[in-house]
Amino acid sequence: MKQVRDIAYDMEDCVDDFAHRLRHDPRGDGCLVEVYRALYEIYTCRPRCDIAAKLAELKNRAQQVGERRLRYGVVLNPIPPQRGETRNGDQTTGENQVAGRRLITVKEPIGVARAIEKLEAWMKSQSHKNRGVLAIHGFGGGGKSTIAAALYRKHGQNFDCRAWVTMPQKFDDRAVLRSILSQVMLPATASGGGDRRRRGGSRHAKIETMSQEQLIKGLKNHLQNKSYILVVDDVRSAEAWQTIRQYLPDEEGSRVVVTTRFEAVAGECILDRQKDMLHHVDRLSDDDAKRLFQESVSESIHSSDVKHAKETMDRMNLSHVRSVTVFGSLNQLPFMSLKLGIVQVLDLEGCKGFKKQHVKDIFKMLLLKYLNLRGTDINSIPSKIGKLRYLETLDIRDTNVQKLPDAIVQLERLTSILGGNTMAQVTLKLPAEATKKPLRTLHILSGIEITGEPTSVNDFHGYTALRKLGIHKLQIQEGTPGFKALLSSIQYLGGSSLKNLLINDECSGFIDALDSLTSPPRYFHSLQLYGMFIKVPRWIAHLTELKNLTLSVTVLRTDTLELLQKLPRMFCLIFSSWTSSKDLDLVDILEKNKSDSEGQILVKHGGFDCLKLLRLDAPLLPLLVFSERAMGNLERLDMKFNTLEGVFGMDNLASLREVHMTAGEKAGEITKSIVRELEAEAGKYANTPRVVVYELAGRGSRSHTPNDPE
Repeated sequence: MKQVRDIAYDMEDCVDDFAHRLRHDPRGDGCLVEVYRALYEIYTCRPRCDIAAKLAELKNRAQQVGERRLRYGVVLNPIPPQRGETRNGDQTTGENQVAGRRLITVKEPIGVARAIEKLEAWMKSQSHKNRGVLAIHGFGGGGKSTIAAALYRKHGQNFDCRAWVTMPQKFDDRAVLRSILSQVMLPATASGGGDRRRRGGSRHAKIETMSQEQLIKGLKNHLQNKSYILVVDDVRSAEAWQTIRQYLPDEEGSRVVVTTRFEAVAGECILDRQKDMLHHVDRLSDDDAKRLFQESVSESIHSSDVKHAKETMDRMNLSHVRSVTVFGSLNQLPFMSLKLGIVQVLDLEGCKGFKKQHVKDIFKMLLLKYLNLRGTDINSIPSKIGKLRYLETLDIRDTNVQKLPDAIVQLERLTSILGGNTMAQVTLKLPAEATKKPLRTLHILSGIEITGEPTSVNDFHGYTALRKLGIHKLQIQEGTPGFKALLSSIQYLGGSSLKNLLINDECSGFIDALDSLTSPPRYFHSLQLYGMFIKVPRWIAHLTELKNLTLSVTVLRTDTLELLQKLPRMFCLIFSSWTSSKDLDLVDILEKNKSDSEGQILVKHGGFDCLKLLRLDAPLLPLLVFSERAMGNLERLDMKFNTLEGVFGMDNLASLREVHMTAGEKAGEITKSIVRELEAEAGKYANTPRVVVYELAGRGSRSHTPNDPE
C-alpha cells in the first residue's frame, strides 16, 4: 500500500508540474501565430522531455507494483462487515467514520488523557438522570474529535443506541436525520450474516425515501424509552444545533457530545449547568506535539523504534507536502525543505516576523489555492500575486493591508477575498482595474471600502457570482454616479446571487436610499446595516429567507420591532453600532427615539416564531417591555449598556434560558442596582433562566443559576 500511495503522490506531482511548466499552447491562424507556436515549441522542449521521461518512469513503476502483487499472490479481499456496518458500505458506525478519516493513527491519543479522564466521570455520572450535553470547543485540529471518539468507543456499548454524525459545511437537516436514524436502527449484534445485511440494505433504502416528518417521527419513536449516545461533530452554527436538538428525545441516561470550533456555539449547547458540561480544548504542549509527530512518523514507516522514527524525521523528504500551517514565528517556516511549486494550502494565521524573502517565497508557490495571512504583520500585497493563477481564497483580515494591486484581476479562479481590520478601523481598497475587469468568479468579498474617489470601485454588476458582500466603510455622496451605480448593483445582485450583505454607512445616507429600490432583494440570509440612519428599509419585512439580522441601534424603536416580527425564519436579531460610532451621537438619537416611543420600547405579543437570540448593544437602553406571549421561542437575551432604565415582563418570555447583561465602564450606581434587581427577580420565574452579569469596570463577571445558591 505504501508503494501505491507513493506512486499516487508522484503522479499528482507530475500533473502539477505539467500545469506549472507548460502554459496553454498558442491557438489560431496566421503568420504571427505560427511564429509564436514555433517559439513555444523551442521554449518548452526541455520541460516536455522531462515530463515525458517522468510519465514513462511512473508507468514502469506502476507495472512493477502490479507484477509484484501477482507474484506474491496478494488478494484484495473485501473487509468483513463490522458491527453496525453493511456490505454495501452505506451505513457505518461512528468508530468506522472516525477511523476512515485518518490515514495515520497512533495507538493512544496524545496530550488529551487528562481531559478524557475528566469527561469520562461526566459520562458515567448518575447525578443527572435526563439527557446531558457535552460541548467541546477549540481551534481546528486541536483534538476535539479525538476526545469525542475516545469517549464514544469506550462508553458506546453502555447505551442502547449510538450514532456519530459529522456536520456538512452546508447544513442539511434531512441528511443529518437520515444518518442518525440509519445508525440507531442497526442491530445491536453482528450475528445474522447475509440475512442481516439484506435487512440492513432494505432498511437503508426505506430511510432514503422518507420525508422529513417521517424521519423525525421515526427517530423519536425508535429512541423512546432507550438510552443513546450521539456525537455531533464540527457544528458550525447555533441554528444547526438548535435544529438537531429539537429532534432528540430527552431520554434518561442519554448523552450528546457536540464538537465545534466556536465558543459561542458551544455556549448555546449548554442549557443546564447541573447536567450539561462545557469543555475547552487547549493546544498541545511542545513536548506532546513533538511526541505525536514522532509516533505518526513511526506509524507511517511501520516501525516501533522511536530512535529510527527520529532519524527518519530528520531526513524526511517534504517534497510531497501540499498543505503547510505555521504557528508563532515565521522563522520556523521550512521553506527550504519544501518543493514550493506544489504547495496548495498555506496557513500563516497569526504569524509575525514577515520579511521580503518570505513574501518572495510565498509567491513562488504557483499552485497555491488557499493563502491565509490573517493577523500577520504584512503591510502590502505585491503585484506578483498575479502569478498565483490557481488561487481561490485570499484571507488578509486583521492586517494592515489597505489596497490590492491591479494584478489581482488576473486571478481567474479567485472565489474569496477576506480583508479589513475592524478593531484598527482598516479597510481594503479594490484597484480601479477591478471595474474594467470584474472578478466574475468571486463569491465572497468582505472588508472593503467605497469612497467618492474617482478610482474607487462602486459598480458590481459584473460580479455575477457574488454571494457575500461586506462594505466596512462607505463614504459616497448621494446623487453622484458612484452612489447610483452601487445602489443599482445591490438591486441587481440582490435579485440573483447575493445572500449576505453588510454595509457600514458612515455619512452618505445610502441605507436610507435602499428603501427606494424598485426591485428589492428577496433571498438574503444575512443582513447587517450600520450607520446613523433612523429609518429601516420597508422591504426587510418581506425577506422570507432571512435568518440573521443586525441593525444599527439608532433604529431600536417599537415600530421597528413591529415591522420585523412577521419574519418567518429569523433566528438572530441584533441592534448594535460599528466600532467607530461615537457614544454622544448615539445617545442623542436614542433619547429622541425614546421620546417618540413614549419613553419605552414595547415588544408586542405574537410573531418572531423562530427567534432564539436577541442582542441589544447601546450606550443607553430605554425601558424594555415584553408583552404577554411576546417572543415565545426566545432562548437568550443579551444586553450591553452604560445606562439601563429597566426591563419589564421578562417573565413573559416562556422559553428564555439565559440572560447576559454587560455593564460598561461608565455604568452608574442606578444602572447597577437595576441589574441586581433583574438578577434577583429571575429566580422567581417559572423557567428559571441562567443569568450572567459582566462588569467592565474591573470586577469581571459573575454567573447565577436561580435554582442554586450563589
